[in-house]
Amino acid sequence: MARHQDLQAHGPNVPACWKWPVVEQTTHGSESATISYLRARTVRKPSRNAMDIPIFARWQAGRCAICGDQPWAAPAPDIDLNTGLLRGLLCGSCLIALKLGDKRSETAAYLYRPARLILWEAGQLHSE
Repeated sequence: MARHQDLQAHGPNVPACWKWPVVEQTTHGSESATISYLRARTVRKPSRNAMDIPIFARWQAGRCAICGDQPWAAPAPDIDLNTGLLRGLLCGSCLIALKLGDKRSETAAYLYRPARLILWEAGQLHSE
């Protein structure tokens, strides 16, 4: 319900992750190189972020949470500097734009409702 209202309120320029379905994630296979790489890059809250990275990686499937593109390299973790928690996985271009204060409506909407919140509302992440 909240996702539908957010889509209507923000119009057509919303982050890509707002349009992706959230399904129950039951695959617990071996860890991919991408997941290992991302675990190593999330250091502020390593235990919390380390548990969440496989969930984000499977749901985002290599796509950037803002633009939806699949970067040529592994997506970069976007860490909320206030909480130290992983907000989502972004391509290098969107991560740099975000850190430089990008004013695009997609970026503002992503900060308002990041991938982390979508997964948490769907019951995919443990309570903060």
